[in-house]
This record gives sequence, structure tokens and C-alpha cells, in this order.
Amino acid sequence: RQGNMEIFKEKIIRNDILRVLRIKPFLLMMASEFFSQFAFNMMNFVLIFITFEATHSSAAVSGIILSFTIPAVLFSIFSGVFVDRWNKKNVIFYTHLARGLLILPFLIPNLPIAYIYVLTFLIAVATQFFIPAESAIIPNLIPKNLIISGNSIFAFGIYSTMFLGYIFSGPMIILFGKNMTVILLSLLFFISLFFVAAMKLKFGNSS
Repeated sequence: RQGNMEIFKEKIIRNDILRVLRIKPFLLMMASEFFSQFAFNMMNFVLIFITFEATHSSAAVSGIILSFTIPAVLFSIFSGVFVDRWNKKNVIFYTHLARGLLILPFLIPNLPIAYIYVLTFLIAVATQFFIPAESAIIPNLIPKNLIISGNSIFAFGIYSTMFLGYIFSGPMIILFGKNMTVILLSLLFFISLFFVAAMKLKFGNSS
């Protein structure tokens, strides 16, 4: 039995997923990803709710969806090229900061629909630079032999926060109301900043 237990412990120690999760910079990046992506995916639903509440128009809601979608089409083509030349840690930091600040004007009562569209568009633009920066920084956080496992954990984080964000968005608005939910979303982006600031690059460089 003791021999079997030693073999089991050895397998756990050698498990690449667990080895990656024991690397502090990568763990900080995943914490940042969790809070920021959870906020972003929840925000999608919240902005649709805000738009419909302000206009009672399905066409206006279609406009907010376009405001999210158009930047993905326009900027995804070349955002990665620019991010590859920039300091990726700084890109992640400032895109969190930008989104945390850009959502705060939604606290203004009776915000004109044009402003809602512009703010949503700018948030989506920031996100288009955030996504390639976060995925590209992984090789700077973990050894080369663990990159595949790191990418797997990263992808799991992306899809799980998408799932959780959409699940909790409705209950959050019902329980806390629009304004408190907007404040919470902004706070989640700012919390992500602290994890990014604490993240030290261990391998290669960030530019």
C-alpha cells in the first residue's frame, strides 16, 4: 500500500497541469483572467439590459450587439500584430483599466443611446487588444515544456468564465439592480489590475 501511495504521489507531482498551477506568475495571470473575463461576459448581458431599459426597442438592442461585434471584425485582423510589438503585460494592464473606467458612465441616469453605443464600441476595441496579449504572454510565464498544459488551462478559463458570466448576469441585476451591478463589474476589472501588476515574467521577454 505504501508503495502504491508513493507511486500516486509521484504521478501527482509530475502532472503537468498541477505543475503549471504551482507557478505563481501563471496563477496570477489566471486570477486576472477569471475576474476580467467574468466581468466582460457578464457585461455583455448587462449592456443589453441597459439598452432595452433605456429604449424599449429591439432595434436598439441589435445596435448594442453590433457595437460589440464590429470591433472584433475590424481590429482582430491587425490587433495581434501591434500587440506582438508592445509590452504584453502593459497591454493587459491598460485594457483592464480602460474597461473598468469605460463602464462607469453607464451609472449616469438617462444616458443617451449614442453614448451607450460609443462606450460599448470602445470597450470592445480594448478587448480586441487584450485577448491576443493574454494568450501571447503565456510563454513568458511558464517553461517551454509546459506551454501546452498552460494553453489548455487558459482555454478552460476562457470558456468557463464565459459560461459563468452569462449565468450570473441576470441574477446579479435582479438582486442588486443596474447601478450596483455596473459598480461590481468595474471593480472586477480593477481587481484584475492588481493581479497583473504582481505578475513577474520569468521566461523570455514581454515585448
